[in-house]
Amino acid sequence: MPLPPKLQARHECLTLIVLGATGNLAQRKLFPSLFNLFAAGQLPPRVRVVAAARDGHSDESFGDLDLKMRGVVAPVLPSNTATIPPALVNEFLALVRFARFNAPPDDASTSPPSASSLLSDVFALTRAHEAEHADAACLAHNRLFYLALPHALYAAVSGAFYTLVPIRPPASGWTRLVLEKPFGHDAASAAALNASLRTRWSEGDLFRIDRYLGKEVIDNLLVMRFANRMLTPIWNRENVASVQITFEETGGAATAYFDEHGIVRDVMQNHLLQVMAVLAMDRPVSLEPEDIRDAKLKVLRQVRRVDPAADAVAGQYVAPAGDSAGSSSSKGYLEQSFVKPDSKSPTFAMVVLRIKNERWDGVPFVLKAGKGLGERRSEIRIQLKDVPGDIFDDEEEEEDEDEEEAAAARDDSHPGCEPSRSSTKTDPGPNEFVIRLQPHEEMYMKLTIKEPGLGVSPVPSEMELSSRWRATQLRKEATGETVRGTLSRLLLDAVFGHRAHFVRGDELEAAWAIVDPVNEAVERGDVAMATYALGGDGPEEANALASRVGVVQTRFDRRGSGAVPSDVDLERRARLVPSREVFAGSA
Repeated sequence: MPLPPKLQARHECLTLIVLGATGNLAQRKLFPSLFNLFAAGQLPPRVRVVAAARDGHSDESFGDLDLKMRGVVAPVLPSNTATIPPALVNEFLALVRFARFNAPPDDASTSPPSASSLLSDVFALTRAHEAEHADAACLAHNRLFYLALPHALYAAVSGAFYTLVPIRPPASGWTRLVLEKPFGHDAASAAALNASLRTRWSEGDLFRIDRYLGKEVIDNLLVMRFANRMLTPIWNRENVASVQITFEETGGAATAYFDEHGIVRDVMQNHLLQVMAVLAMDRPVSLEPEDIRDAKLKVLRQVRRVDPAADAVAGQYVAPAGDSAGSSSSKGYLEQSFVKPDSKSPTFAMVVLRIKNERWDGVPFVLKAGKGLGERRSEIRIQLKDVPGDIFDDEEEEEDEDEEEAAAARDDSHPGCEPSRSSTKTDPGPNEFVIRLQPHEEMYMKLTIKEPGLGVSPVPSEMELSSRWRATQLRKEATGETVRGTLSRLLLDAVFGHRAHFVRGDELEAAWAIVDPVNEAVERGDVAMATYALGGDGPEEANALASRVGVVQTRFDRRGSGAVPSDVDLERRARLVPSREVFAGSA
């Protein structure tokens, strides 16, 4: 009987090679995540981390990079410790070796350059580590390459890997590639890159990463959808009025990388479409990774071609009115030094998608992503249809008459569309199911109940679903039963070969096919580039589009309500209170 993957890994040698070790992604996220795994005892004991830099560092002269590495891992706090002992950082860095990575130009062709000149230092360190563990107790020598590089280099670099990696029987160990987003620039380039990789690597060796798929709350969505009789019957066009999937950040764009890609390629094509696929897919045959990916691919291919002129809004933020400070944090997007003066890369986009299948036909899926907004938030908001034959609106009809007439007048210019509407004092708004991904993960349902006092006036209320779940998650992180952080989870998945949280090549091509018409229309100028104030709510055109397709602008929100325990409170409860009492206290 084979050992479980976690136990199997403890008897195998692992070399984890990071290409692009001095880049922003590796420094801000990847190495802190590796340190988290090390501090929690989750890394295999026979592990070596090879940090390959493009700027001339080597194992003999890495002083600057070593100091930089200490700077990025030192602030990372495992959830069960108040401070990090310096010895722990030293132990982690003792696993790291630095290598020179002679990267080809960013526009390298698909033909790999000289493999020996490209990665000779990397493979010298890899073979030295494997030679140290050549004893019979080491069952296999595994290699995990993490490509924190521009996607234009993937074909050339992966070709060099293939040239230098000897053909080994499966029992000798595996070789896997973790590929960062964006994978390609459009559907054609993604298909070409997939074809190039498949000439040398099998699909099972390729792990295309999307960090949103590694979030605990997305796994929870899968369970809640298909394990609850209460939700399964209403997850369809008969009951759902609209679905909103939102990504909002307060900070503006910070690098030339963003100006090259824009918000649609950077966020919507990967994160938001993957969330939509999990949300909208039919029940998979099983929980096997390929069955889940098949179900996601099916729904992505069922999305109707977008009409950008009618169903898309693009925008760029500008400096707030009256701001004269001139600091980089308050400059408009086109005023940034790394942005081309005539840039058409949107910092905000809203796209309405429609799925042509029996479950979702007629339900608008509104995807919104933006930078430089007034709030940091990522969430899914599912609005249900009104209850037929509402008996609670009779006494408010006179109060609401003027508002309804005004709304009808606004909608006369859009015949055939749902009338615009927002929740008011006398209209509590629709029932909603909300799943929040950031700044903290939570789930709740918005229901209508009676207002306390005389009468039977309906008011909105909330059924909180996640405090016990969140407290349990933090307790498990504190005790080492699970890992802390999304990227840490995905790294372990790659080591153990679990592919459900990674994107298959045909999924990516289907996702690109959805957003390509939007990108092309924006670049041609067919979709006007709206503007919005930095720190504001986004373009007015986006609110108009959302209202036109039937989204209700709810005024009752959790922001500032104090109803949700903070992560600090939950972590304190998880650490200090036995689990049985935590459950009782959060019930």
